[in-house]
Amino acid sequence: MLSSPGCWAQYGELLAREYQSPPLFASAHRYTVDAYALQHPGAPDDRRAWQSVRLHYLSLHLVFAHKKPHSEALRAMQTWASGDFAPLPDPPTKFEITISDLAAARDADHALVAKRWAKSAYDAWGSLEAYAEKKQVSGVHRRN
Repeated sequence: MLSSPGCWAQYGELLAREYQSPPLFASAHRYTVDAYALQHPGAPDDRRAWQSVRLHYLSLHLVFAHKKPHSEALRAMQTWASGDFAPLPDPPTKFEITISDLAAARDADHALVAKRWAKSAYDAWGSLEAYAEKKQVSGVHRRN
């Protein structure tokens, strides 16, 4: 993932906030990790960047489009991680919600803002939806 030092520092602070609070961790952590990964895709010629974006998009696709729990999305990511990953389309140029919005949120709003951030990042990468549907039809849905 590529990010500015300030953005990376904010991400570390948010992770610490979530790890220190079991309720925040349970309600927001997967959204935070997936959103950050989608908004920081890495170098366009790096296969690891392709894998990261696609796996985090697949995770959110299971959650948002198929109403699956994060636990199932995490298992799916682990299953799919060994697959082949095609280059990414051009990344989004703008995101409606960013890490700064989550960093500014009160603890009482943290989970809601994390979910909105993740949905915003997921929507911005909508060009991956057909890929996600194809991957799910060939994988998770047949096993469940």
